[in-house]
Amino acid sequence: MHFARLYINYIRIKDINIMTMAVMDIISGYFIYITKK
Repeated sequence: MHFARLYINYIRIKDINIMTMAVMDIISGYFIYITKK
């Protein structure tokens, strides 16, 4: 039970990291688009 909870938390943190990385990619791409314009 304890291990399952840890595993679920790990997956959740991984998903959040992927989300934040995607958001950062979008923001950086947006800034590059603005500066090139």
